Amino acid sequence: MRPFTPDDVPAKIGGPMPHELPIQLRQLLVMVNGSRSVRELLSMGLRGVELASFDMLSQRGLIHRASAGAPPVRAAMPAPAQTAAPPQAAAPRRRGLSEARFAAIDVLLDLSTQDFAARPWVERMENARSVEALMVEVEAFLQSPLGAKHPGLHATLRRVLG
Repeated sequence: MRPFTPDDVPAKIGGPMPHELPIQLRQLLVMVNGSRSVRELLSMGLRGVELASFDMLSQRGLIHRASAGAPPVRAAMPAPAQTAAPPQAAAPRRRGLSEARFAAIDVLLDLSTQDFAARPWVERMENARSVEALMVEVEAFLQSPLGAKHPGLHATLRRVLG
């Protein structure tokens, strides 16, 4: 696989973000949206992010070149070995504040590339100090005129609060 160049446009492959991912790569992954070039992303001044950071994300199966056609699909994890007792049905996992805030802000940052009015909402969500406060901010956004202009985001934002 050839290394990323400044003119390449990276796009996310999808799936959960690995917890062991260094903060610099996590921040970069949030900013990757499939329309910004590597050059644009580097110009944003993310601390500790360099050209090789894109190759690291690609090697981990988190991004691909958007111009390379259909996005690759991550390999499925092998099925866990069966134990003697069948596992109990687990209750749906509720996201923690950091994970939920990160996901909501990611959605709004993508929107802010098209509509600058989303920027104050990003700040409001960054300042939420509990999942409940974040839920209030998300609902306020959805009820706002900006939220009404973008009904396609409603289900996504509600899902990130899981």
